[in-house]
Amino acid sequence: MNGFLKQSTASQARLIGPFLDDTDFKTAATGLTIANTDIKLRANGTTLSNKNSGGGTHQVNGMYSVTWDATDTANVGELHGSVVVAGSLPVFFTYVVLEEAVYDSLFAASATGYQIPIWAAANSTVNLSATTIKTATDVETDTADIQSRLPAALVSGRIDASVGAMAASVLTATAIAADAITAAKIATDAIDADALAANAITEIQSGLATAVGVSAVETDTQDIQSRLPAALSAAGNIKADVEAVNGTQIIGDGSSTAWGPAP
Repeated sequence: MNGFLKQSTASQARLIGPFLDDTDFKTAATGLTIANTDIKLRANGTTLSNKNSGGGTHQVNGMYSVTWDATDTANVGELHGSVVVAGSLPVFFTYVVLEEAVYDSLFAASATGYQIPIWAAANSTVNLSATTIKTATDVETDTADIQSRLPAALVSGRIDASVGAMAASVLTATAIAADAITAAKIATDAIDADALAANAITEIQSGLATAVGVSAVETDTQDIQSRLPAALSAAGNIKADVEAVNGTQIIGDGSSTAWGPAP
């Protein structure tokens, strides 16, 4: 294995090689032109592909620097590759691509080392990269603490669902029906056509009596009648009693004396 790479991360330069002359099989091939298409990759079992971009640049003694980008390192796991270029023997390599947090815990500045959970004997402490591993006693203590924070029903060796208590409070079809809005209940307080008509007439009459003032109209009518000649206010009759036509006095009563203009 040639080393580790960080998942989905650009600008990761690594050395691959050595590249040896294909004639004597020992001389370092220092003047090769390595393109990205000369570098074939298979990332954790995916389809074989060319390196995404950038080739190799010679550094020393047939070792070439290759920079891996986010596409090249997209898949966690083994990254197998080979380089075949004219003038050199084939070169094969394998890197392991690690998830970002795992890689940083191993190689980032001030990395504490990736913590591997293991079981240890009771009351003993195992150190790995200066990190104390949880012992069996520590785990028991933590478990007891977790249990203390749970309801009693959950820490008695089983999860008590309290099905009986749930059933007692469940909203059943019977409980719903007891308070249901039924057709009969609606009919008891229903507003039918007759009741609506009676109420409407009462309200209209009340409104008219208030708005128009029936008694006031009657008073005004009586006042008008009092101002008319007696002949006009007699029971249902209006008398003519014509005394002049176009300024000419009329004489006669139409009975013993004929109608006509005054002499």
